[in-house]
Amino acid sequence: MFALAPQGLAQEYQGKQLVRGELLADTDAVVPGKPFTVGLLLRMAPAWHTYWKFSGDAGLPTELKWKLPPGWKVGEIQWPVPLKTIDPGDIQTYGYENEVLLMQEITPPVKLDSSSMKLTADASWLVCERICIPGGATLQLELPVSTNSQSANTELFGRYRRLLPQNWPGASVATADWSRVGSDLRLGAKHRRRASKNRIAK
Repeated sequence: MFALAPQGLAQEYQGKQLVRGELLADTDAVVPGKPFTVGLLLRMAPAWHTYWKFSGDAGLPTELKWKLPPGWKVGEIQWPVPLKTIDPGDIQTYGYENEVLLMQEITPPVKLDSSSMKLTADASWLVCERICIPGGATLQLELPVSTNSQSANTELFGRYRRLLPQNWPGASVATADWSRVGSDLRLGAKHRRRASKNRIAK
């Protein structure tokens, strides 16, 4: 069951609020053609968790489907580093407890005709403790359209950007990828050899 909450939409079960979802932006206005970041903030009840993009042996990742006007572009979800969680039956999963901000970069078109924009997205998630309950909500965020903008929600976005996996030490030097080995999730790194610029004298 979904109940309206002051700062977003809350998922309730047996009178207990399990998940509250809200859309937030890192800007106070939309500037035509200028990318900005929107985050889906999920707050979970104590001991309940949602899932990472690779959920493990069970679970489902949170999804966000945007309903934007033509000409708008949306980037991939940026997933913070997850926690290892244990679901009923000693099933190993990866997810988030208490709170998570899932960020996406949004680029508006270079021409906007209205004085404000309402961004709408359908969010869906699976929240688990001893049982798992699917949840979801249609969320909206309205921002004015302006020729300039200021940063917003700086502390929250800064904190979760620091929790994103880092591209170390650079794609030209090494690449990293995740893989599943049994019930374990492993991070592999591959060093790239640079072609030698030395010529052999004849």
